[in-house]
Amino acid sequence: MRIFQQLKWVAMVLIVFFVILATNLIDKDNFERVEQSVETIYKDVVLTKDKIMEMNNLIHEKEIAYITDDSVYLRQKSPSVNSHINLLISDCSEVIETQKEQKVLDKLQKDCNALYTMEINAAIDTTVNKAQLLKQLESIKFGILEMADLHIEEGKRQKYNSRSAMDATRLFSRIEIYLLFFLAIVIQFIILYKPKEKNYRSEDDGVVK
Repeated sequence: MRIFQQLKWVAMVLIVFFVILATNLIDKDNFERVEQSVETIYKDVVLTKDKIMEMNNLIHEKEIAYITDDSVYLRQKSPSVNSHINLLISDCSEVIETQKEQKVLDKLQKDCNALYTMEINAAIDTTVNKAQLLKQLESIKFGILEMADLHIEEGKRQKYNSRSAMDATRLFSRIEIYLLFFLAIVIQFIILYKPKEKNYRSEDDGVVK
């Protein structure tokens, strides 16, 4: 009987241990999903959105310079602006999540390189058609718009992941409560349960023991 009582306590401790371990692992997994989604939203969506907006503003400056024939801008400021645009594109490439984003970003870089070459030719040859520069700018602006749309989609996806993880956490929290109630009943049963002693009749004296 003493051994049986010890086994009961060991069983109860193991049950409590495994329940706590399982619930903690589930909660940890859901917490990490939420944390990862929040970090991704900030790093890959919010910060990249700022870079895309900054890139768009720089392209808009170029457009104004072309329209107003600002030769000083094209000769002096444009090279540094081009370097800044390249840096922004490089920063965006570090947080690319999908092949579609990479494809759009590669085309954007290609279009920008073509524009830089056209600007160099325009600085040398004043007869370069301004309409061609503006047309190339439109292609770049379209690429920036595509990048912005893709990041909006990525933000929605990460928001959905966060919400799913939170819903899962709430669900498992409810399950944990029910499981604890069930566990309490099982433990009470284990504590109160007493096995019946076997009765047998001695062949010598006929006494039931």
